[in-house]
Amino acid sequence: MTAALAMLTAVILGGRSPVTYPSDLLSTLPEPDPNAPLIVISTSGAEFPLNAARIFADSSTISPGGSSPVSALLPVFDAAGSTALVVTERKNGLAVYGAFTLSDDERRSLMSADLPPRWAACFDSPEIRATDAGGALQIRALNIISPLYIELLGDAAYVADSLYDMEKMRDSAGATGGRPGNTISRWSIGQGWGGHIKLSDGGVLSAMLRPDGFTGPAPRLEAELAWQSSDGADGYGDAAGRVLWRLSGVEDLVGKPFLRSVREHDWSGSGFFIPDPLIASFGINLSSPKDVSAFPSPIRYLSDQFQRLGMKGSEIQSLLSGPIAFSLGGNTQILWFELPGLVLELPGRGSVSKKLIERFWSELFLGAELREVPGYEYGGITDMPFTILAAGNDEETVIGLTEPDVDRNTDVANLLSSETSAIGWMFLDLPRLGMALADMPSINAMLNPDGEDLVDSESTNRLRDAMNNMGRLFMVWERDADGRGMWYY
Repeated sequence: MTAALAMLTAVILGGRSPVTYPSDLLSTLPEPDPNAPLIVISTSGAEFPLNAARIFADSSTISPGGSSPVSALLPVFDAAGSTALVVTERKNGLAVYGAFTLSDDERRSLMSADLPPRWAACFDSPEIRATDAGGALQIRALNIISPLYIELLGDAAYVADSLYDMEKMRDSAGATGGRPGNTISRWSIGQGWGGHIKLSDGGVLSAMLRPDGFTGPAPRLEAELAWQSSDGADGYGDAAGRVLWRLSGVEDLVGKPFLRSVREHDWSGSGFFIPDPLIASFGINLSSPKDVSAFPSPIRYLSDQFQRLGMKGSEIQSLLSGPIAFSLGGNTQILWFELPGLVLELPGRGSVSKKLIERFWSELFLGAELREVPGYEYGGITDMPFTILAAGNDEETVIGLTEPDVDRNTDVANLLSSETSAIGWMFLDLPRLGMALADMPSINAMLNPDGEDLVDSESTNRLRDAMNNMGRLFMVWERDADGRGMWYY
């Protein structure tokens, strides 16, 4: 150990010319393969998304081979003044590498051959070794499954889970000499904001959804987000923040006919049936679609179900024209399992709503004994074989697995009160979503004891723990493939 620390001191004090790299550390990192799934994060100030980064780098759901050793240092990323992190997929699994600026105290500790206190707290029984790759050091510890590599270059520490990426980072940082040397650090939104992230599926989704027999490269779906924290002075909890987002490649995923059919809508006066406790809810406004064959699968599914209920083509167009809202929340019981409820709402559909509700009960639940629901002119609710609500009037059509007197969520109504011209919106309560995901393995085991587990308890528990600190997210689709949003705790 003493020899290793001496080597560490020699590396740090080994006559390396002082170089100051730009605050945009991402510009000094090597570019990942654009045709592979990837996540790229760049932050300054106190904007590092610690819990989100843990989901990507520390969850065996995302990384079946296990956590990247870089995840052990994520608390150090979180405390740094400037950071850059890349997570990408290769043939042998995920690769994680990045860089962060050092404080004066951290640099002094390292120059004294000591791990800074914040670093030491990240490892169990750390052991530091020199490597044959330039000035790179190897850190081993009981709580990481493979070595972590680190090298000090200028004012920053560069880390990776492989010597391959460590050497590429050294070459990239040296080649740029402090000048932007790649395209991954070019942001199109939120200029001057403290947090940026880029996600790409590498063409995976398009490849999964393309017709059989179709060949050629699959288009990539990419998302770019920028965010800026606030102190919660806007009235939403103790902490909050603003988000900007932009998608590219979305035409190839959802189709041009669908994008041509979406329309802006005034959501400010919407009194949706949104149950509480709420996990997720979203809404979108469509113009009258003549052909939904090229629409996203949820819309096609709705159209198919309406057709099976005997609705005419013109009636299906009327049902799918206008605002549509879907919510996951509240509580329902299937057999002896308590599960979140599901609610579909089609407001303002007029007389065609009555035919839909009548066909729903006569075609799917013939003979079911219905109870009337106050406030609705037709339809009702039944508890056999489980709680089902399907009721409506000229102003509102509600179908779902829920009780009609369930508590209603007020957050979404408040958030929508100022949205007078948006195409759509989405609300996520990430802590509740994490809890729901953590329940999936046990529910699957009870419902299908001999079946294969889609996810394991360890993975979902990690997701739950990470999401538990991520608050609530509200996103608005404004135009084209752009929007904004906010989060709060």
